[in-house]
Amino acid sequence: MAMMYAFKKNQTSLVDRLICWQTKGPYCHVASILVDNGDGTYTIGQSLPGTGVQIVTGQTLPAADWDIVEGPGDVATATTWFTEKSGDAYDYLGLFGFVFRPFTILSRTKFWCSEASLFAAGMRIGWRMDPNSMANLCFDMKALGLL
Repeated sequence: MAMMYAFKKNQTSLVDRLICWQTKGPYCHVASILVDNGDGTYTIGQSLPGTGVQIVTGQTLPAADWDIVEGPGDVATATTWFTEKSGDAYDYLGLFGFVFRPFTILSRTKFWCSEASLFAAGMRIGWRMDPNSMANLCFDMKALGLL
């Protein structure tokens, strides 16, 4: 099955720019689209610094700032995951990539954005992905006819 993801390409902060630089791509954040409200707003699941794992309703995703991409997963499974994990902390160490991720894999109460989206989709590789590698996974799966 497939679901939709929103990849943020508008780099509004130094951290956003560092993420894009470190991961060699245009995306600094990803959110799982749980509901298209049909009025230009969405209900999304995400993990953000400062707020952690959350479900946000009424979120706009302007095309100038976000790319909507089909990827692996099931909306019902993702909604359940985000509901159960809502309030869990953001994984600041995991954000800094390959140096710290091996030390954070055992923590299942802290998540960075792409990790949360992939775990919510039922994929065990979430801890290995950043927003750009996740986007590449989605593009490749689509190109190979796996979605």
